[in-house]
Amino acid sequence: MACGSLRAGFSHRGAELRQLFFHGKPVLFHGNFDPWPHPSAVLFPVIGQPPSDWKVPAHGYARNEIFDLVDASSEEVVFRLEHVPQGFGNHQVLTIEISHRLTNEMLKTAVVIENTGHADARFGFGFHPVFQLPRNALAKAGNVTLETIACLPQEAVLMQQMKQTEKTIQLIAEGNTLAIEPENFQKGGLLLKNTSSEELILRAHRMRWPVAVRSGSARHLALWSLPGMDIFSVEPWVTLPAGRSGGFETGKQFLELQAGARRRFEMAIIVLPVTSGRPS
Repeated sequence: MACGSLRAGFSHRGAELRQLFFHGKPVLFHGNFDPWPHPSAVLFPVIGQPPSDWKVPAHGYARNEIFDLVDASSEEVVFRLEHVPQGFGNHQVLTIEISHRLTNEMLKTAVVIENTGHADARFGFGFHPVFQLPRNALAKAGNVTLETIACLPQEAVLMQQMKQTEKTIQLIAEGNTLAIEPENFQKGGLLLKNTSSEELILRAHRMRWPVAVRSGSARHLALWSLPGMDIFSVEPWVTLPAGRSGGFETGKQFLELQAGARRRFEMAIIVLPVTSGRPS
């Protein structure tokens, strides 16, 4: 799919945005990294490790399932997944529809989750876009920053080896700007809980174009990278990670959905062309 300066590619597996190019240059991570081969996965029906009675992998089954293509045009593709893996959540019946719409300046992803069963259901949900950074951008403090229209939290939960911990660290945030400290990403990343920011701008030294991530429904923001990798993940999470033994912050890791009800979540990736050294 192409529109103006943007070109995008998608996969039936996970209904995932696999490629995003701006003037022919990659915006997203290429997705060639074991154990996480995803440029922009949708995390559903759980973030992190699932409860022991849910027969699903970490970060849910949606990212690995083959979706049906139900509609396609020059501007939008719509995928749908109606089957649910056997044994998941005591046979909860949740369907998920993922659509991607491309305009000249943004890629907008909308996710609709519907409870088509006869009993209430619960699930976790989050987005997981991974962006391409200039080489060695994380080698020095301040080379990568997050900027937002609202104040950022003053502390974050430290994530190590891609597993949630309960250790918190103090952030160096000046109002609406957070300078990313490389040492916090030696083994994982950071989790900013209860953010009030609807839009964040990822900026890095020698980055061709800053990238904005907009997701008004997500209250939590996970930031992830590893030393020597030219990637940076900005993950809007609606819920917190779960966990096999009741979860991290029990009661906040799932949404409740009544029978017949549906929920909609949106995320937009916006490439900001640089004019006179600053994003327009």
